[in-house]
Formats: sequence, structure tokens, C-alpha cells
Amino acid sequence: MWAENDLYPGVPCLQSYSVPTDENVYRMYHGTSRQAAEQIMKTGFKQSAGGMLGRGVYLSRDLNKASRYPLELPEHQRVVIRNELSQTRPVVHKLQ
Repeated sequence: MWAENDLYPGVPCLQSYSVPTDENVYRMYHGTSRQAAEQIMKTGFKQSAGGMLGRGVYLSRDLNKASRYPLELPEHQRVVIRNELSQTRPVVHKLQ
């Protein structure tokens, strides 16, 4: 298992128990397949039809947790997308 700190020495990694250093930006992770990651990079995230917590896009502040998804794929087929989320410019999507 790799860790973000292994790839980028000196860059702090936000853990599930941490508070971000910049109070306005959260670094979060999305585990997915390589094929899905390529599509996300082209067209953006799309809400899933369902999941353990219902419809939505699932992100985690814990890199190790995100790296375990999707559960049904072997580890060598998984990738993690790093996301920077801003509290100062929230986007609210209203569903019908």
C-alpha cells in the first residue's frame, strides 16, 4: 500500500481525525477504477444511483480508506483521485 507522503515528501496529508491547516480547503480522496477515473477527469463526477449511504459521490479524508475502493476490484486495478474542496465557494446541487 502506498501513501501520499511517500510520493510527495513534506506535503502534509489530512487524516480522518485531522482538521485542515487551511480552514477553507479540505483535501479528500475518491477511490475508483482507472477507467472510471479517466471518465471523471473528462466529464467530472456524476452522482451514483446508490450506495451504502444512498445516492451521491463518496469522498474520504483518509487516503488509505479511499484506496480500498472499489471493493470488488483487485488492488492493482484501483486508483485514487485527490480532490481539493473549498468551504468558501460551496456548490449546492438540488435534485428533483
